[in-house]
Amino acid sequence: MLAKSVYTVFLLTAMLLTLLPSLNLTVSVFSKNAIPLDGQIMQAGLYDITGYTGAQPIRVTASGAGLTGTHSDLAIIISNGVAFTLRDADLRCTRYNTAPISIDGMNCKLMLLGDSSVKADNNHAAGIHVPSGTSLLIKGPGSLRSEGSDNCIGIGGNMEQSTGGITIQYATVYASGGCFGDAINDTLVDVVSKKQSGDAIRTEGQGNICCFGADITI
Repeated sequence: MLAKSVYTVFLLTAMLLTLLPSLNLTVSVFSKNAIPLDGQIMQAGLYDITGYTGAQPIRVTASGAGLTGTHSDLAIIISNGVAFTLRDADLRCTRYNTAPISIDGMNCKLMLLGDSSVKADNNHAAGIHVPSGTSLLIKGPGSLRSEGSDNCIGIGGNMEQSTGGITIQYATVYASGGCFGDAINDTLVDVVSKKQSGDAIRTEGQGNICCFGADITI
């Protein structure tokens, strides 16, 4: 009787195993979401910019959203107070006076995972647009290369614009302006020598740059 019971359990187990391929057991934690055609990201999750074909800039309104992938002409707007992530993203923007990433509000946060890069390509814009009246916190552990176009800076205001508040914490940031453009802020400042001090760096008529354990190259 015992042998028969064991055989029955074995048989039932084998039958269940044959059904497993037809069950949807895919783990979607690390899956990439498609960006809606209207460009509105209103939910947390990882979004792939590579296949985005919408005509509108991407606007991120949900904290916890992350962007990955590559795109040759894309503008991303980060809404007030939003915390978002770049994970191995590479994007450029060629639209006139439009940065690849624009900060639209206070207390925005950018977390870096992996190595990402943004470039304003011949369009009179900063790599990351942080205008007066906005603020951005950039946090590691990843790295970021941000390049402005001609006459513009890597991170800060667009051409002839004042800059908002910029804080960099434990991230590796390579910022560079295009021809005749500075790296960070409208006035070139020596942030490298202050990268471990945690002191605010104030420039004439501009915003603040605060660095905490950051590795910055300009």
